[in-house]
Parts: sequence; structure tokens; C-alpha cells
Amino acid sequence: MNPALRNFASLFIPKLQSKSQASMKQQKGFILFSGLLFVLIYIIENINQRFWLNDFQVYYGAAKALSANAQVYGLPFGLGTGFYKYSPEFLLFILPLTNLSFQAASTLHFIGIALASIVALRVIHRLLLQSGFLEQDTKTNLFLILSFICVLNHLVRELHLGNVNMILVMLISGALLALRQNKAFTAGLCLALAILIKPYLVILLLPILYHRRIQVLVAFGMSTLAMLMVFTLYAGFGPSLHLHQAWLKAMLEHNSYLSSAHTVSSLLHFYFHLPVPASFQWLLLGFVMVLYTLLYFIRIQKRVFVEPSKKYETGALNASVWILLAAFPNILVTDTEHFLYSLPMIMLLMSLLRTRKSSLLWIIFIVLVLLYGANSSDLLGSSLSEKVEQAGVLGLANLGLMTMSLCLLAQHNSKYKIPA
Repeated sequence: MNPALRNFASLFIPKLQSKSQASMKQQKGFILFSGLLFVLIYIIENINQRFWLNDFQVYYGAAKALSANAQVYGLPFGLGTGFYKYSPEFLLFILPLTNLSFQAASTLHFIGIALASIVALRVIHRLLLQSGFLEQDTKTNLFLILSFICVLNHLVRELHLGNVNMILVMLISGALLALRQNKAFTAGLCLALAILIKPYLVILLLPILYHRRIQVLVAFGMSTLAMLMVFTLYAGFGPSLHLHQAWLKAMLEHNSYLSSAHTVSSLLHFYFHLPVPASFQWLLLGFVMVLYTLLYFIRIQKRVFVEPSKKYETGALNASVWILLAAFPNILVTDTEHFLYSLPMIMLLMSLLRTRKSSLLWIIFIVLVLLYGANSSDLLGSSLSEKVEQAGVLGLANLGLMTMSLCLLAQHNSKYKIPA
């Protein structure tokens, strides 16, 4: 196998990882639990004739249109809001599936989401161990299963729609693991794949830039350019240029047909009746970038470069990426399954709470997680579930989890005696 491909695969395939047998034994219960649950979800979806994967239907339809030289952007595939809004390059990964029936392709995509979810949880757990947030013990299975349950409601919706959010979480987690292993090319490739699907994730390059991982940024640029060239060779220069222009237009028009009750803009409007312009989300995104920049140069940089500590640097970088990732659904208009981005932050928060002997903090965490992940019409009934949705409870809970994470991180990092 090509060394670069082997490095990429080794992040996600246990047999290619060192000490994999011990790791698999420690996580055997979680893998079995999650695997059986995914099989059960697949069976129930098919029995109820709800195995629709409407989002995947968009990718599948757009890939078929690409192969037939038909219109890709600006036409709905499936539902009325089923407009393709991802990059043309992403369709290269979907094209092989168009040789199968939609049912068969959907099943493979479902399996892909399930595997990505299991791998993402395992990689995040490994990162928590390596950055000192979590200590190795015999409760690995319990920790992973509880983490899985925290996001299960959103994950069920992800599987029902066939979205790619858990694949993105896996790629971003893989990039951080590659960073830890000094595999700059692999980290850059993972980030390029993720950002070509969701360009706003480019904000996650900010912590990598500030931590001076220039080789990763170079690898990201080269990987992105390589994928652009591959697509241009496939489609031709003129069609490629036209498709990228159409992609840019599709992204700009994204908010015209979608809404969310969970963004800061919607919450300000709902609770305080403030007239919030559509441009506010971009101002808020800029504010978050500035805030992180100030936090980094005032607080984090001193420990990373004045008194270097490998664990502190790794922890600071990972936590920065995870919390920025969790903030996106509170800033940009997205569907509720995008709150799966909060999975790494929730696992980080659980790790921090394990070092604390505070029942009150655990009670607050449990309440926030219930508000974050328990809004289901099956659990609450359609009427109450709709009211909870309209009140933006999920968005409020996610903001609460972020606030709690930041507070506990500040206390956790104080043990490193960062110079003032």
C-alpha cells in the first residue's frame, strides 16, 4: 500500500493501528452495542417504510446529473428543498454508487455513516487520552456508550436523512490524530476532504495556524488543489468552472429556503423580539474568530511556546477545534442533525467532569444533555416536541454545554500554572 494512503487508513482502520488488539478489547462492548443498535435502526426504518435518506437522494441525484452532463445546481432532487449545495468534488465520491440502485446505494451509505460514527467516537476517546483529559481505566466501554447515547437522537435523524455530519466529525478527528502523530500530509488531506464538503469549516484552520503547524496548512492547500485538478480533468475546464460558480451561488442562496430556531439570531428574536438582520450570523462568526484569537494570544500561547508541554499543546489545540466546531450550528442556519458537531465537545466535557467530585456539576450536565438530545415526538409527543423546537431549546442547551466546557477547561488548565 502507498505510504500516504497507509497513513490515512491507519487513522481509521484498527488493524493498521499499533496496540490495536488491546484497544479493541477495551472497546469491544461499545462496538457490539453500537453495531447492534445500528442494525436495529436499519431494520425498523425498513419495516416502517421510512428508509428514505432524503439528503443522500440529493447527492445521488446530483451525481447522476453530473455523469449525464445535466444541471447539478439549482434544481431539487427529491424533496422541494433538496438542492445540492456541496462542492463538485464531493460528487466524485458518490459517482461509483450511482452504478447501483438507489436502495443498494442507500444501504451502503447508511453503513458508511454507522462505521464513521463508531470510528469517530474511538478516535476522539484516543485523543482525550493523549491530551491528558482522560486517564486509561477499565470504564472505556461505559464512557463510549454514554457518549453515544448523548447524541443518539440526532444520530437517528442523521441516519434517516443520510447526511454526512458524522463523516465530517470522523475526518476532523482523524486530522487531529494525524497532527498528534506528526503526519502532516494525512492531517491536511482529512481537513481538505471535510472543508470541500462544508467550506465554513475552514475556520478550524485558525487553531492550526496559531499553533504554527504550517506543514499541515501546506498539505491542506496541496490536497485541495489536487482534488480540484482531478475534478477538472474529469469534467473539463469549462464545465468545472461553471459548476464551481454554480456552487458558490448555491451556498449564498442556502439561507433563502432553510430556517433554524437554534441560532443565536433566532434565539435573540424569539426571546427578546430583536430585529436581527440575516447578515448577523456572519458578524457573529467573525466575532467568534476574533474572540478565539484574543483568547489564544492572551492565554494559550504563553504555555504552548513559552513553557512547552506536549500534553497541554495537544489538549489546547484539540479543545479549540472541538468547541469551534460545536459553535457552528448556533451561528449558521443548519438542520438539527448538525448539532452532532458537538459530540467531541460533549466527550471532552464528560472527561473533565470525571476529574471533579461535584454532584451538582453532573446534574447540570445531565439536564443540559437531556435538553440537547431528548426532543423527539416519540418521547414528548408531537405538540410538546414542536413547542420545544420553536423555543430553540436545543440551541440554548448547546450554548450551555459550550459555556460549561469553557469554564471547566479554564479550571483544568490552571494546574499548568500558565504565566500571566
